[in-house]
Amino acid sequence: MIDLDTGEQKLFAKYWGMVELEKNEAFWDDVYEYYSKEPRDAPLPIRYTPLTVRRVLDMLECPQGGCDNCCKTYGVVSVSPYDRERIVKYTAYSYEDLTALLTVDEKGVYINSKKDGACPFLGDKGCTIYSARPDTCYIFPLGFKKASINGEIVQQMQIRIRCPQALAVARELITAAVTEGKEKMLLPDLTIIPKYKG
Repeated sequence: MIDLDTGEQKLFAKYWGMVELEKNEAFWDDVYEYYSKEPRDAPLPIRYTPLTVRRVLDMLECPQGGCDNCCKTYGVVSVSPYDRERIVKYTAYSYEDLTALLTVDEKGVYINSKKDGACPFLGDKGCTIYSARPDTCYIFPLGFKKASINGEIVQQMQIRIRCPQALAVARELITAAVTEGKEKMLLPDLTIIPKYKG
């Protein structure tokens, strides 16, 4: 069971006990509204492994130059030494050019955003370093959080819902988990969340 914040508890409690929730458009509208307002990760009913990450990323229809929402307000993007080598090797950026776009502190190396919050690599037609983008960008919008299922600590996949495509993936996975059976995937156990009274 993952820990749900107060907002999530309110959201899920509003629909607690309803049947065929996966078909309820009001529920999905509320999910999108809640998770897209601020940078929040929605829990997915699946473990986070290299195989599941690849499968979920294959489900996302995010072509280069699509909506670019994740690049316009991306937050902090870490850059590993391998990312820097790849960017310099496969793009027109030199080490000096790249270093000017980075911040280095005790926590690591990060891409500086523009004044409007956008990634400096975002151009008019999308990411200008798409094929060499950092690993953080490659796996976005996926992440994980520790969760417990039957006493076992696992890494549960999460998704940052910044666009309708991410919501579509969350909806497909949750619908599959509900219709195919909970034993096949990891779901937050909403039955043990007391109904919100507030």
